[in-house]
Amino acid sequence: MLHYVHNIGGLIASHVLHLRGPVDDEELRRALDWLQRRHAMLRAHIEFRSIAVMRLFPWFYRKLAWSTVGTTPIPLRHAEGDWRDVLQRDVRRRFPGGRNPRLRATIVREGSDLHHLIITADHSVGDAQAALAASRDLLDFLADPGAAPLTNDSRLPPAMESGHTASSNPKRPFEPSQRFPMKTRWLRPARTLFEKRQLSTEETARLGELTKARRTTLHGAVTAAMLQSAGRHFGVTTLTALSNAEFRRLMKPPVPNETFGCYIDILRTTHALDRPYWAVAGDVAFKLIAAIARHQHQASVLKVPEPGWYRHELWPTMTSYGGMDTFAITTGGDTGFEPHYGPLAFEGIDVVVSLNPLGPAMYVLALETRGQLSVSIAYSSRRIDGGDAIAILDGAMAILRNPPAD
Repeated sequence: MLHYVHNIGGLIASHVLHLRGPVDDEELRRALDWLQRRHAMLRAHIEFRSIAVMRLFPWFYRKLAWSTVGTTPIPLRHAEGDWRDVLQRDVRRRFPGGRNPRLRATIVREGSDLHHLIITADHSVGDAQAALAASRDLLDFLADPGAAPLTNDSRLPPAMESGHTASSNPKRPFEPSQRFPMKTRWLRPARTLFEKRQLSTEETARLGELTKARRTTLHGAVTAAMLQSAGRHFGVTTLTALSNAEFRRLMKPPVPNETFGCYIDILRTTHALDRPYWAVAGDVAFKLIAAIARHQHQASVLKVPEPGWYRHELWPTMTSYGGMDTFAITTGGDTGFEPHYGPLAFEGIDVVVSLNPLGPAMYVLALETRGQLSVSIAYSSRRIDGGDAIAILDGAMAILRNPPAD
């Protein structure tokens, strides 16, 4: 499903590594070639196999499969101008078919020693954990190419469905999504814009302590802050959210964290917001765990649409410019980035996911780097005003910076 959405330009994932120091073109080319040898999914392309029949519209779909035979090298190009403008164009650019890998790199040089390396992927090939692992590998190679392991594992990682049998409660009713209040935006360009905010080390540590004391999760805390901020901003008391649930540890056998692949599902949960903050955070964590354990099939949006979707979602999706929900939220954990990689200084990471022509109003990613939590948002220019999106982010950050003690 992620690849089908990619083919219409949605949920293309890009992240930008900001590096200071010498980055040689030939060395970067060697690093990408080594990365492709290291991870089998980066040596794979997607092939059409057959036509399959389904019970609902559109009745037929193309069955696809991965192949590692004859895949071309990861493309690397150089771009001029502001890296934000280059990123804006790159995140809308679909990958061509054929034997092309599902990842590409673009470097934007700023002055003599500041470089912005944009790495873009078809979301079907990798999730947040995969992107972080690949970026760490790439930086380790650039720091010391001679120390890079000579690995060439030809095995593709297992499909998530083959190692994770989801439980399902067949009596669970379909859960319709909720969307932000809409305004007429037909004439606006379909763009995905982005913003980022960061907590200090002390603020991050305090949030972590309070999260543990309340027996909830960082994902619950971030999601609750975004939901309550949006609820106050728009004057609503109930909202849905999409959580990107990462299933590496639920695979049998578990998949190592450094494996490059896509092991996520996107699950919808509904939350009442007129309650204390920590109650909402606990509700988010509890409902996500319950969805995974008992009714993943009904909560998932990464599946072929069923009758409930056509009944509840088709018309609202069409009339909201392809809008699916309010937020999709990922908490990627600790990035593991170091301040220096040989002669290179790591100066930060930015992340954006394309939300046009299909997706939520906002995509939220929470990452921790060297003890500091950053919260990034990407938002669709057609589904939410920039002022509204930034106000919601700033309201959520105010909660996270000073969460209530009780």
